[in-house]
Amino acid sequence: MSHSLAPRALGLLTLTLALAACATPGPVDCPPCARPPVSAEADHADATALSLPRLPSWGMKYAGTPSADIPRLNIDAVMAAHGLRRDQAVELQNHFFDRRRAAPTTDAQLQFEEALSLARADKFEDRRDLQRLRERDFIVVFDLDDTLYDQYRASAECHDLVVNPPGADKPRYIKLAPGWDAAIKKIHELGGAVALFSANLDDNVLENTAAWTLDGAPLRDHPMIAGVLSNSHLIQESAAPPVAGGKRRAPVTEPSKDLRIFDPALARVIIVDDNPTRLFQFRNTRVTKKFHADRYCAGDAGEKAAHERVLPTVVRELEESIVYARANKVDFATAYLPYSALGQLTVRALVDAGAAPADAIARVRQQPELVEDDF
Repeated sequence: MSHSLAPRALGLLTLTLALAACATPGPVDCPPCARPPVSAEADHADATALSLPRLPSWGMKYAGTPSADIPRLNIDAVMAAHGLRRDQAVELQNHFFDRRRAAPTTDAQLQFEEALSLARADKFEDRRDLQRLRERDFIVVFDLDDTLYDQYRASAECHDLVVNPPGADKPRYIKLAPGWDAAIKKIHELGGAVALFSANLDDNVLENTAAWTLDGAPLRDHPMIAGVLSNSHLIQESAAPPVAGGKRRAPVTEPSKDLRIFDPALARVIIVDDNPTRLFQFRNTRVTKKFHADRYCAGDAGEKAAHERVLPTVVRELEESIVYARANKVDFATAYLPYSALGQLTVRALVDAGAAPADAIARVRQQPELVEDDF
């Protein structure tokens, strides 16, 4: 934790200890507990007051990097405190993180206020196309690593892109998943919007998407791409408040992709991702097989064919689902539900009980309540 955030953390610890002491019967002269000593900085430092506790280093993938050293914001609290939409609150976090990484000794509150001003003005670093996201019939968010490309197992003998990161002593090779460009173009043709969302570090994603082109234009700037998000857009979420029936929602402890950035109602959006550990909205998640560059380039014909069918299969599901949604006047997420991570479990259970696959898919669409809300 940076020195500028330490006073608030100390204040919160003092508050916790004081409240704990007064919860236990004690002497009559127990000091007042309503307001324990808190530093003046902590009283007004939104950057600290609206931050979640930092995970221990052993629980962070990027421990030791600037991205892991800054606590993530409590997005619900930021929205409530400053009257922001969810996408604005998450973009505030992105701008704030950029400033903390660039100037860690600068006053955190000043950096927070600068980020707040940008977020309120809808200044998205990725030049996100809000109009496209709002107007298109559905939104497909694609993960990058091991979904649309492989930058870890690609090589000089097996790659489509070469990226030369500043200061690196060797290039980064990237192999693109077969069918990635056809998938983006078909989704656009069907009336959908495409966004890219990687859990990888911001600079890595920026470099890769700047070197990656579609129809001669850098992918991040292509009109068919409505947004490119990365690690600073990942969120964490506490278990409070309780939800219906008094059941507490599961906390989001692993920094994760929140699809409510794109559609607050989760009615028009899905994500296609190989790694569900960075996700928590599984009724809107399509899990795919990891794309392995080395296996694709040097594996047997059967494995290569399997890789080549992943994205076309997803596109076929999308096309069938949007046709169903329009014909039956249901939202896209409901139409796609049978293909989602949770929907697939219900479809499989119905098939195991004797239903034909097509009948199981139809029943899930007609009775979406059969699908659990979470795992």
